[in-house]
Amino acid sequence: MRIWHSHLGYGMCNVGDKWLVLGAKNLMQEYLDPKEISESSDFWVKRQFDHLNQNYDLLFIGGGGWLGEETPLWSMKEHEWLKQIKIPFIVYGVGLNFFRLQESCYNPNCRKKCIENLEKIKEQSILFRVRNDGSKEKLESYGLKCEETPDPGFWVEKDKISPKKGKYVIINIAGASLRERYDGNGIEVQPFCTRINKIVFYLLDKGYTIYLSQLIPQDAICFNYLTWERDLWKSWNPNRVKLLDFNTMHKEGLSYYKGAKFTIGMRGHAQIIPIGLKVPTISISTQDKNRELMRKLDLEKWNIEVNDPLLEEKIKSLIDEIERDPEALRIKYSKKLKEMKDQTKEEFKIIKERLDSSG
Repeated sequence: MRIWHSHLGYGMCNVGDKWLVLGAKNLMQEYLDPKEISESSDFWVKRQFDHLNQNYDLLFIGGGGWLGEETPLWSMKEHEWLKQIKIPFIVYGVGLNFFRLQESCYNPNCRKKCIENLEKIKEQSILFRVRNDGSKEKLESYGLKCEETPDPGFWVEKDKISPKKGKYVIINIAGASLRERYDGNGIEVQPFCTRINKIVFYLLDKGYTIYLSQLIPQDAICFNYLTWERDLWKSWNPNRVKLLDFNTMHKEGLSYYKGAKFTIGMRGHAQIIPIGLKVPTISISTQDKNRELMRKLDLEKWNIEVNDPLLEEKIKSLIDEIERDPEALRIKYSKKLKEMKDQTKEEFKIIKERLDSSG
């Protein structure tokens, strides 16, 4: 079987999307035994169809936030590609990626058209699944009935990942979409980063090294706010606050996440990846997807809203809880991951049966 995998990580401008792509590819290799997996983000470009139809057996679309405002499955008004595609296709583990501010100002008439288009895609696909981050409930409130699946990003570790050594914590502070991420939640980015600095000092006082992870280039904006106290960090604990820059995250990011004592993160990637690696994580929520993912995993108390007035106190309390029993969350993750993998296995069994029956 030859598979064309279309995803949002093409070009690798987002390390987290790269990891979601890796998880999806691991599932295809485990359950579909492909002869070849080719990759692209633009299957809908007209010139691609003859090549796709003549040379591939399956189009696999996902994972990632394909259902955001500017992404093709959501925003294209005319899905001409549905008339052009001649091979079976799957939409798998995709998410509705609105920020709260975006959703509140989105044109209802445009949304209605997009839902109608998604209904056509769903009907023609051999499997249509959204990721388990509240996308199902949100889409159903818009009028599209659908089913959910565990995000493919949980399955990045096909082969054993060698962890980095040391007593360290990873913190990711999102620097993209500042208006939607911060203003949309009624806060300003600089005062928020000042609050995160208090967590940095708390961790330094406990003897941790802190790695600030850059998952996309724009995260550097927040690092500028965070590092205004770098001289104070160095005078207190020299060389124990370090930047994992974008290139390092591309090359070694999974090893750093695997070896962390725990992580603090603001993105879906910064929740999914450490949980998949069984590394305790504290989530700071700026989007509904952050909160809903943790709720569905029965990890609600480990998610804190970005505008919570008690954010520092709650994070410190959760850090203390991890230190008291570092294995408790790992055990909980292991049980939940087994449940999700069993579900994933059954879904790929369905995919294989439908592919076989389609000839």
